[in-house]
Amino acid sequence: MSGHSRQLEAETPLDRTLGDYGSAVYRHRGIILLVTVVSGVSAGIISTRFDPQFESLTEFYVPADVGGPVPGPEEGKPRLPSGERDLAKAYMAILKGLEARKELHERFPGKSISDLNRDADISVNRLGIVQIYVRDPSAQLAADVANGFVQYFDEFNRRSVEGGIGQSLANVEKTIQTVTDRRKDREDQRRRFQEENRVASLGTKLSQLESRYQAFREMRQMAEIDLKSIEEQRIRIDEQLRLEGGAYEAGEFLITSTTLERVRERLVGLELDLAAARVDLKPEHKDVVALERKYEEAKRNYQEEKDRLTASRAKAPGTLYESLRSRQTNLHVDKGSAVARLEALTTATQQLQVEIGTMPNLAVEIERLDRDIGVDEKELAGLRDERNELLRQTLRLRQSVVVIQRAEPMKKPVFPLIGLNVPIAALAGMVAGILYALLLDYIEVRRHVRRLRHLEAQEWTQALVEAVKPVENRGTVR
Repeated sequence: MSGHSRQLEAETPLDRTLGDYGSAVYRHRGIILLVTVVSGVSAGIISTRFDPQFESLTEFYVPADVGGPVPGPEEGKPRLPSGERDLAKAYMAILKGLEARKELHERFPGKSISDLNRDADISVNRLGIVQIYVRDPSAQLAADVANGFVQYFDEFNRRSVEGGIGQSLANVEKTIQTVTDRRKDREDQRRRFQEENRVASLGTKLSQLESRYQAFREMRQMAEIDLKSIEEQRIRIDEQLRLEGGAYEAGEFLITSTTLERVRERLVGLELDLAAARVDLKPEHKDVVALERKYEEAKRNYQEEKDRLTASRAKAPGTLYESLRSRQTNLHVDKGSAVARLEALTTATQQLQVEIGTMPNLAVEIERLDRDIGVDEKELAGLRDERNELLRQTLRLRQSVVVIQRAEPMKKPVFPLIGLNVPIAALAGMVAGILYALLLDYIEVRRHVRRLRHLEAQEWTQALVEAVKPVENRGTVR
């Protein structure tokens, strides 16, 4: 290659400066402007051909107290999210499931299942809050579908948890009824046992028995003293009768009377009943007063029958002998009464000893019954607490989700955004125009270089260059 060719390549380099690029852009400014305007106008026209899309957003979370023993609003505590993202992702998977889409399609026939798959976006943030975005040409339908997702999940969660809670509640109620019936049977058993053994309160019963036993012992001691005194008086009267009558024999004196025996038995029985009543009841109690009245009446009847019997045996009234015989008769009658009274007190005392001896066994049986009833009461208390907790959970499930933001119809569409699309398209068109202008300039430069090289290859061009060199050299010498 000649020196002139190398000089030509040096004068037409492919590496260009910013000024060259700026000149290229300026020379092709008309093309750039045209592309920019066409791009913006095209974007505006194309955007108007698309149906507007409205987007609605709803946010909700499932409180931590749903389906668990965490305190809820009835305890005055706020219903906060659990903060578990894995659990919230499980809720998101439920909403993305085919069953959810089918049910929403049934509620909103205008949204097919494929439309729901395309136009609904569900996500979970780091706090475990579920966010649902729904798009549709109808702003109202987009909001309704977004809220429909929340409603579906609320019903799904409520059905899922209420099913288990309902079964648990039914089982608890059945168990409560069973334990209640069992406790009632045991209470009836204890009541019958107390009635049969005449035990209302074990301590009170034992105290009454001991008081009766002590009272009867004292009465028995008094009866023994009375009997001994009567026997001594009868012996003295017998001796006086022997001295007075000479031929008196104590063995021939025998008094029997059915009426007297009956009145005596009644009198002794009333005396024992009255003594027991005075131990158990207050003196002014109506039963004590009634027994005292009956006892006084029986005592009068006994005295009258004794006087009648004594008068019927009198043979010579007014004599000393007859007076002694009357006293002897009364002593025989009093002795019989004292013996009967002593025997009744002895029998009653023995019975009280036996009854007191059975008290430990009664105490063991009553303690066992009370223990069984206590176990039932404790079990019932636990079952009632469990039932109340299940009822509280049922109340909480009336709203198993808390909606943070309810979807509302949007006034402006999210697509297409003509005000945004036109500037972006115009900017893209301007960039494309500049690149196109630079490309045209590059092509022109390459064409110019090829033309120069072609001229260099011509013989007349070389001759012209040789002819020009001496002139240039002379000019240089000068």
